[in-house]
Amino acid sequence: MLVTEGMWSVARRELRYILEASIKQAVVQQARYNESIPTKLNEFKALLNSPSISCKNRLEINLIPIEKRTLFLEELGKLYGAASDYVHLTEKQVRAIIAAVAEGHTAGFESPQESAAASLLIAKTLAASLVLLFHSVPSYVAGDFFVSPDGESPKWFFERSTYLAEIDSYFDYKHERKLAIAQIVEDRKAKVEF
Repeated sequence: MLVTEGMWSVARRELRYILEASIKQAVVQQARYNESIPTKLNEFKALLNSPSISCKNRLEINLIPIEKRTLFLEELGKLYGAASDYVHLTEKQVRAIIAAVAEGHTAGFESPQESAAASLLIAKTLAASLVLLFHSVPSYVAGDFFVSPDGESPKWFFERSTYLAEIDSYFDYKHERKLAIAQIVEDRKAKVEF
């Protein structure tokens, strides 16, 4: 809704919140999955109150191949940084607004390039949040989501995400996929866009 009203800065700030919340939720869930929410709140009060996302380095990202885990953590930092650029008013933002207005691109009438960049940031951030969500639950829950009874992967917008495709590939060992694994792998690779 914010994007359709031309409120990109507000949408980006919300993305920062979603990403921060997803990181912290994953850290807490991985550390104390079976504890009650009040216990988790007490134990992780300092982590939850901190604006830092350095706790991301405590995450166990075991559904993604080991050689890509560092890249995913770096991606989290980049996404958080990009969204953080819009938390406080900066000289850079003011100059960008002035330049956009000079080109006739006021709120709600952004250029195609501005819209594409914001849309990509939204897609990547929400995909990262989903990766963290799948690392916050037992792996069989993620497996049940990614592998249907016929072995197929879910048909959804986020099949275009590099890291969600990696999670999908983690479950290629499942019996349901054995008969059609070559086609599943080919289809998965063809769909990745971001």
